[in-house]
Amino acid sequence: FACGSSRRSHERRTGTRRNWFRRMSNFRQSKFRNVRGAVYRTDQHFRDLSVTAATTDGNLVAASSMWMSVLWTSNTGGAIGVLPITGWGSRSHAVPLIQAHSAQIQDLAWNPFHAWVLATAAADGNIRLWKLPEHGLTGDINADNAEATLAGHGKRVDTIAWHPSAVNVLASGGPDSTVRVWDISTSAEKLKVAGVMKDAVDSISWNWDGSLLAVTSRDKKLRLLDPRSGTASSEVDSHKGAGKPSRATWMGRKDKILTTGFSQTRDREVFVWDSRNMAKPIKQLMFDASPGVLIPLYDADTDLVWMSGRGDSSIRTFEVVDDHSVLYELNPVVDKTPHRGICLAPKLTCDVMAAEVGRVMKVTNNAIIPIGFSVPRKSYREFHADVFPDTAGPDPAITADDYFGGANAAPLLVKVQPPVNSDGEAPAVAETAAAPVAAAASSPSTSAASSPATAARGAGAGSSPQPALKPGSLAPGAKKGPARPHSVSVSVAKGEELKLENPDDYYVPKDISIVRQSHFKHIFGRPANRVDCYDDLRILNDAMQTRTLRANKKWFACSWQGIGGRLAVFSLANDKGRVTPPVPRGQVVDPAKSAISTIEIGSALIDFDFNPFDNDIVVTGAENALVKVWRIPETGIKSLGKNMTDPIATIRGHQHKIVTTDFHPFANNLLFTTSGDFTGRFWDIETQQEHVKLTGFSDLVTSVTWNFDASLVGTSCKDRKIRLFDPRAGSSPIFECADVGGTLGSRIEWMGQKDQICVVGFDKMSERRIQVVDFKKGGDKLTDQRIDASSGVLTPLYDPSTGVLLLWGKGETSIKFWELNDQAPYAHALTDYQTTVPQLGVAVFPRQDCNVREVELFKVIKLTQDSADPISFIVPRQRKEFFQDDIYPLIPAREAVCSAAEWAAGSKAQPKMIDLKPADMQRLSEAPKIVRVVKKFKQDEEEELDAEAIKNRLVDKFYQQMMDFKEEDELEKAPGDELEGVADDEWDD
Repeated sequence: FACGSSRRSHERRTGTRRNWFRRMSNFRQSKFRNVRGAVYRTDQHFRDLSVTAATTDGNLVAASSMWMSVLWTSNTGGAIGVLPITGWGSRSHAVPLIQAHSAQIQDLAWNPFHAWVLATAAADGNIRLWKLPEHGLTGDINADNAEATLAGHGKRVDTIAWHPSAVNVLASGGPDSTVRVWDISTSAEKLKVAGVMKDAVDSISWNWDGSLLAVTSRDKKLRLLDPRSGTASSEVDSHKGAGKPSRATWMGRKDKILTTGFSQTRDREVFVWDSRNMAKPIKQLMFDASPGVLIPLYDADTDLVWMSGRGDSSIRTFEVVDDHSVLYELNPVVDKTPHRGICLAPKLTCDVMAAEVGRVMKVTNNAIIPIGFSVPRKSYREFHADVFPDTAGPDPAITADDYFGGANAAPLLVKVQPPVNSDGEAPAVAETAAAPVAAAASSPSTSAASSPATAARGAGAGSSPQPALKPGSLAPGAKKGPARPHSVSVSVAKGEELKLENPDDYYVPKDISIVRQSHFKHIFGRPANRVDCYDDLRILNDAMQTRTLRANKKWFACSWQGIGGRLAVFSLANDKGRVTPPVPRGQVVDPAKSAISTIEIGSALIDFDFNPFDNDIVVTGAENALVKVWRIPETGIKSLGKNMTDPIATIRGHQHKIVTTDFHPFANNLLFTTSGDFTGRFWDIETQQEHVKLTGFSDLVTSVTWNFDASLVGTSCKDRKIRLFDPRAGSSPIFECADVGGTLGSRIEWMGQKDQICVVGFDKMSERRIQVVDFKKGGDKLTDQRIDASSGVLTPLYDPSTGVLLLWGKGETSIKFWELNDQAPYAHALTDYQTTVPQLGVAVFPRQDCNVREVELFKVIKLTQDSADPISFIVPRQRKEFFQDDIYPLIPAREAVCSAAEWAAGSKAQPKMIDLKPADMQRLSEAPKIVRVVKKFKQDEEEELDAEAIKNRLVDKFYQQMMDFKEEDELEKAPGDELEGVADDEWDD
């Protein structure tokens, strides 16, 4: 028994090792088997596009190395929006259109040899050629501006295809069951194939040298046409889907054709055919029953093919191989947004330094989304030439006359080279490729290259030189490679030079700005501990209220449930925790008999504000048109044991309800109010005297803002107007312009010392937008960007010292951050702070109250239905022991520079500027500089081996392991293995 058990154990062990060795021997070798696709970041999408809602089986989008075109919404369906290939961002108001046709456009394609020439085909039976100016369109153009019109198809034109190697040769097909070939230089129809197809032509595709066309049609046939002879060299039954379209694409240099279509049961199919033997497909794949025909995008350089159909949210990736499998499916890209169409961008646009071997442009209902496909590598410091074989270049191999005269030629190939850097040097090219490693694909960041892609001459693979193509400068992003190993940081005092012990072994990497630099890109929120929050509040959430929350360094105030208009004021230091006593189970609390003392105004509360120079003074504006001034006791209102009903002053003058109350930021006791009587008034709250009255409003004011020294005041209004006033120069506005345009009105914030105003509101499509308006230039909009499509009104809070804008909306769970600066597009989205509890209000504390030691940018308090939660927004920094003077510049002090009477008399006193630096901290700008030095890279010996040597080394390694296993088996023989067995005749005894 022991003998048999040991023998069986040995057989299992050796059998497992043999199977393992067999599997390793059959391991598929490919440079592209680990290709990963990644959707580009949102800020690199082409957003807010009016993509046509019309349904077509043709191409919705096409891309060249310079431009991208997409079918645009129009009454006829014949409009095209043209965008620069790098023109990502919001494009809702800046897209010039080509009014190309009087009927629905069915297909469009860019000339492969002239990146600014576009061909369009439409249901009006015409093909038109369009030539874009060098700097793009500046306005709409129509059919009168077309370079040529090709008329000949009796019905609509469904598909067009440029010849791959002959210049100015275009093929077309349509429901008239003909295929025509045109010379666009003469606008002449040169060839016509008729009588071969028995139904409408669905798609056409040229082979590699342009001698044959693969054609699919509604008669369920695939044909290989020789256009110059007018005959079909092959004709086979293809996809059997009745009345359903099909697509065909020639597979680059191979003698294979890939077709997509539908089965008789309407399942989507993929067939691969060998053009030398078309008897039956060499590969068949069956997919789902989705209605959109699969669009195949084939890359002849890498033998990768991407497929997806209209309405799909995923893009499948396959690698074409020469073994029996033909197609190997790789990792798909799954996105939550279904698409309307896809196209393959030229190799010239790919970010080659990030090993991006393909880029697919995906069209949704209102956007174009780039998706990059990259080969994972251990390092992206060098250009990996092994994944970028020679590609078709921008020069034609033959002329149109040559082709129509019977000549054939493969496309001229060029070598792919990385873009040159700022020093005019190209990154190093690796001699051998490192083995692919599994890595998560990440969206490339912004490219460092800035010059247009150009063609240069370089050494080819053969005896004759080939032109070298330099992609990457047109890429939305170039992935910055990881830091080299063995990097160290060296502290260098200000004014001194870097000194290294072994300068020949290290180098200082160049500081290359790859993405837009911002101090605030990674700002994050840190909520206070629950013990430091204020709970069990009974907030009154009324739509009439302008504000529900205000705060200063001592108190915060919020509207409170109860009749007569209630304002609750809490001490930030002493009222933490549960504010009101718990309610016994089963009992209902009468809001009129609140458990805490409040300010009882006597009418519905609409707005209120704290005096910036006296923390204990708060003013209220109510529906009864009265402004009341209240002084909070030093120990708080709740210490009174009853509600406060007697203000220290009451201001009368407005004829309708008070809408806004705002203290002047630098004049003591000066209050600005607006009302339903469509006036704005400045008051001295000590004397209750009215100093200035502003007119010119035709509806209620929605927000008030001040310029840097508060000499000017700006208002937004429900009449969709923005007005600026110089109160001491007159009652009428000095500037007036339209706001965003929505019916819900806008909110504005003055951008510090600039002559610019930030406007946040709704457009006519009820989408929230942000604008920067320069009123010194007559109200020019420097930027107009979409925020989102939520319904809540956003309130902006701007910090002029940093240019950071905080946006919050009532009923929402997030607080948004934007950075406003002088760098186009002037408004830059930062991060969003997400919570799970909707907010009713957000109040920002003065900048002086921020904790500079923790690099606190904003200190806010967020009001919810039953709590008030402090939140700190912090900028992450490594050297927090130094005062971050790049984030904390000089700011205005919270000190009055004049009285209300002096201001009314024309005082121009400027605010005092203060420094927030603590006395015991050193400025970061004066601190020793940290320089990162990196050990110079030396290639390992293995990297210098060629592919054959590496293969031999691996085989030797596997053989040695097998020999080790054999020796191990010899040593592990069981004692019973040496014993002799029983002879057969002994069993007879």
